[in-house]
Amino acid sequence: MVLKFAKLHDGFDFDDQIQLRSYFDVISNLDFMRYDLRRAPLLHSTINGMVKAYNDTPNNFGVPSDETINEVIRLVIEQISIDDHNEMI
Repeated sequence: MVLKFAKLHDGFDFDDQIQLRSYFDVISNLDFMRYDLRRAPLLHSTINGMVKAYNDTPNNFGVPSDETINEVIRLVIEQISIDDHNEMI
């Protein structure tokens, strides 16, 4: 949903916590998305999965299918696991 929101509201400042909290009750910051701070690039599967999920999400903030949600969660968990491993090296 955040990807759809970002697309609809181009120029939204996701670093502005006041602005962010005016739209969302719950916020999770996934620091692995900050490309300039990463030790290694995101996996191609993570990027492709998020693009697919974005494209599969209904318009007007519709709720994606459980399959789409579960796949994004799986990809994020996999990416975090790899990132954690890379931090230990």
